[in-house]
Amino acid sequence: MSLGLINLTKLNQVQSLSPQAQLTIKLLSLNNAELENFLEKKNRR
Repeated sequence: MSLGLINLTKLNQVQSLSPQAQLTIKLLSLNNAELENFLEKKNRR
């Protein structure tokens, strides 16, 4: 399982956190997804 998917499942568990904390976690999840896409493209070369 990729880190991005793990973080997305954790998003459901942080609804009680502050909006700022939730936003930070969502941004980290997006960054993980973008990093995975970048690494996949790099490995294809």
